[in-house]
Amino acid sequence: MTSIPREADSRLFDLLNLKFVAHHLFEGSSYPGRGGRLFGGQILGQAAVAASATVPTERVLHSVHAYFLAVGDSRRPVLYRVESLRDGGSFSSRRITATQEDEVIFTMEASFQAEASGVEHQPSLVAEYPDPETLPRELPAAGVSMSHRSIFDIRRIPNARRDADTRQAVWLRAPAPLLRSPSNGTAGLHRAALAFGSDFTLMELPVRHHGLTFDEPRLRVASLDHSMWWHADAPVDDWLLYVQENPWAGSGRALVFGSIYDRERRLIATVVQEGMVRLKPLADDRP
Repeated sequence: MTSIPREADSRLFDLLNLKFVAHHLFEGSSYPGRGGRLFGGQILGQAAVAASATVPTERVLHSVHAYFLAVGDSRRPVLYRVESLRDGGSFSSRRITATQEDEVIFTMEASFQAEASGVEHQPSLVAEYPDPETLPRELPAAGVSMSHRSIFDIRRIPNARRDADTRQAVWLRAPAPLLRSPSNGTAGLHRAALAFGSDFTLMELPVRHHGLTFDEPRLRVASLDHSMWWHADAPVDDWLLYVQENPWAGSGRALVFGSIYDRERRLIATVVQEGMVRLKPLADDRP
């Protein structure tokens, strides 16, 4: 088994603690999803763990570029095969392929870096956001109380902006402590857990912008691709501010940007996701 501390929330532990099958081949369990579908964040997090297990321990994940190719089945485990592309002086590159019963459902390329120094700057986060402790915890929707969403504590920030339907911000954290240690193995765990959490709430923006809800029977939403860059370590069992923006939708797709900050407003990660957002005609709507 890959080494994940038992102090983790048991559900997060079970999902990120992959079973070693063979050289560069790992198996991940699945968590019940809405309609039997696998949650994209679960696949991202598990793929990150699989890739991290194949690189030198002093190198940590700094970027991923992933494609969701088919709908996964949450009733079945997922196999992750890792291919070593390169191990250079400072960087390591890996390609990960996720399959269920020999069907490829996901691919990802990941890059790892040894610690290095260089120039530093980041944009100022000028907006004011209330503290997470002042906000109510998001409750799962009716009928999906056992969904992946309940694994994280999510606090929504009221939005008073005029463009509130294309921008939003939430606080999120893993609700139970993960073991905090300076070791790179633990840093890798937190980065994989953040990959898991980075898929939350993004596609809400294009849906809401057009006055829709996820209960709309014509609506079809799915993640198509997901890119993420880590800029610094941060404990995922402490509050992280996730600021999101949806600048465009068209051709049955929508693009969403996300910036993740810690409580000191340090930029921790950047996320870009494109998703499918379609309205399928109902049978009784047809002439």
